[in-house]
Amino acid sequence: MPIRVLASSDVEDLIGLPEAMECMRATFEDQARGGIAAWPPSLMRSDGALLILRSGGLADNHRMGVRVTTGPHNPSYAMVYDTPTGHLVSFMVYPFSDLRLEATVALGVDRLAAPGARRLAMIGTGRLAMGLLKAVAAVRKLDHVAVYSRREEPRAKFADRAREAIGVPVAAVSDPERAVADAEIIVTITSSTTPALRGKWLAPGTLVTACGLRDELDEDVFLRASQIVTTSKVQEMNIHDKSDDWPLVRAMRSGGVDWNNVIELGDVVSGRVAPADGIRVLREAQGGFGDIALAALAYERAAELGRGTQLDLH
Repeated sequence: MPIRVLASSDVEDLIGLPEAMECMRATFEDQARGGIAAWPPSLMRSDGALLILRSGGLADNHRMGVRVTTGPHNPSYAMVYDTPTGHLVSFMVYPFSDLRLEATVALGVDRLAAPGARRLAMIGTGRLAMGLLKAVAAVRKLDHVAVYSRREEPRAKFADRAREAIGVPVAAVSDPERAVADAEIIVTITSSTTPALRGKWLAPGTLVTACGLRDELDEDVFLRASQIVTTSKVQEMNIHDKSDDWPLVRAMRSGGVDWNNVIELGDVVSGRVAPADGIRVLREAQGGFGDIALAALAYERAAELGRGTQLDLH
């Protein structure tokens, strides 16, 4: 069976945010029906380099695959397989990692945030923050954004760019507690190994969407939450660097959070579980089957357009 090899130029213009959100919606509905094979991410260190693998299966679409990268500054590659035959159908440059995150966050905010929520706080202003801001702005009519990060100059520059990008007042705030004080939606995207957001700062009814390291929320965020949602329970906990010091693990160990009560985003997207009143937390589990869903979509669209190079390696 020929393999379709796809360069970045073959696929990068095939999927935008609306198409990615629709793909994620269908994928999370499949998750709720049991049609997704979630698999823990894997990381290997060798000679100072990283090899990061994320994978998943899409039974309803008869696809499975793996995404491989050596870090955010290097290209990602995806292999898409047919199921149940196990035949490799495509090897591609995979430029959709950031888009997958943005689409997932947009979908989660759309389903979990109060319909009239207009005030957003961003904790973290690094490489991924602008895309996440635009994603939230695509599903909620924001009227004010507060941004916080530890360094003043990048924080101010981000606020200026954000103001221009979404046409909404954006304030660079020097204190994280003040940044989130009036927020109805909070997005955290940090590499912090100490809490960047504390539960005692949260107003009732806030949606917290956490996309960075698992230490960026303190234990009280989870203890105060009336509803904790993750994109995948398998991908959230069954990973190489799981630590007893993670705030969510501590909250479970203390009895304040029951892992059985943590739900997956698919249950919300499908309508099986309604958003709860009170504080809600969405933990983005950093890819896997969502990547394969986008890679499979890119492959199908590229094949329809006759893009790429067909190789028969057998």
